[in-house]
Amino acid sequence: ELQRHHLEGLSMAECSALCCDVLAASHIHPALLDLVMDKADATPGLARQLLLALRETSLVIVEEDLAALIPNAEASPHYAKAVTQSVEQTAMSRVERLSSSQVYLLKIASIVKHGFKAELLKHVVRQSAPDPGVVDTVDSDLRHLVSQGFIRSDKRAQADRRRSSMCSVETLKLHSIYGSMYDTILFRERRELHLLVARYLEQEKEAGSAVLAFHYRRGGESKSALHYMSLAARESFVQQSYDQCLSTLKEIGAMEEASSPIPPVAEIRRTFMQAACAYHLGLDPEFIASATEALRRLGCPAPSLGAHGVASEALISLRVR
Repeated sequence: ELQRHHLEGLSMAECSALCCDVLAASHIHPALLDLVMDKADATPGLARQLLLALRETSLVIVEEDLAALIPNAEASPHYAKAVTQSVEQTAMSRVERLSSSQVYLLKIASIVKHGFKAELLKHVVRQSAPDPGVVDTVDSDLRHLVSQGFIRSDKRAQADRRRSSMCSVETLKLHSIYGSMYDTILFRERRELHLLVARYLEQEKEAGSAVLAFHYRRGGESKSALHYMSLAARESFVQQSYDQCLSTLKEIGAMEEASSPIPPVAEIRRTFMQAACAYHLGLDPEFIASATEALRRLGCPAPSLGAHGVASEALISLRVR
């Protein structure tokens, strides 16, 4: 009979002794010790790997038997690489300790990606879980993942008003595992899961246009994706988020070129918004001429002189059709 044994992590004193052994020092600077305890999750093997990486990249010095990080170590690209690799290894080692149903829940969380209500996660699991046992344990598994810091609970998100009453994927120490989780899902299954998420959010009216566009696009429904991408572009334009609007418009253009013929009105409207965004970003000095022509083709009256007047007419035209 197989038995699983859970080993306790290193204590501060044990981690200090390990650091001294690896770095051949008698004492460890508190900042270095805190870094190892935090990033290696008090795991001996991972702590040793992090220390070796720091030593091999000359980010640690030993003077008078005291091991410490070099001054401004955080500014070195080697520091970021060493710490990132350690964090990824730490995160995946923690995943290996989870049950199969808890790992499945993390896979679903990697699909959802954005902040979400716990009920969404449960809904997708109920609709997609290959093993009925996963559905039976979804509540207890979710509580465990919250307690282990893989998912932030409602209470921990209360400080951020935008995520009040929400759960969300942990964005700091364990962020890197979600890419790994996502990659383990078969392409066909991934598309089906994205569609489940999109339809639930659409029905419950719990997501903005950009989020719905993301899931419909990943789910392979181009028509719905283009619809929500167009709405997201208009919302960005009205909110004067011109960089975001221009980026979305370029994505729309690439998708439309690869699909069916573009309706003339949609093409002209997109042309106008691209010109307007480019103008506001200082990229298009010929904005008034190109925007006026686009509005004329939309059947709008001649706009007032000046960029502000053209933009005002644009907002009117965007509400048409």
